[in-house]
Amino acid sequence: MVIKFTGIVPDEELIKYYQKAKVYQLSEYEGLPNALCEAMLCECVPAGTRYCGIPTAIGDTGMCLMVIQKIVLSFVRIIAN
Repeated sequence: MVIKFTGIVPDEELIKYYQKAKVYQLSEYEGLPNALCEAMLCECVPAGTRYCGIPTAIGDTGMCLMVIQKIVLSFVRIIAN
């Protein structure tokens, strides 16, 4: 199991990362980021916070968490199983 924090990735490389990923976690305070929707189209499980439109976008397909630190722990549990 590998958890990779990439930082900023150039637009032209994003799809490559989405296609390899099992889970996609976005910034804690983005309203409704396009990157979340793009990752979901590549079958990534979305993880985000209950902020603005994120819970609506994620729906029942992923996880909405209140505290960003919990996301990392959730990643470990999901990937380990």
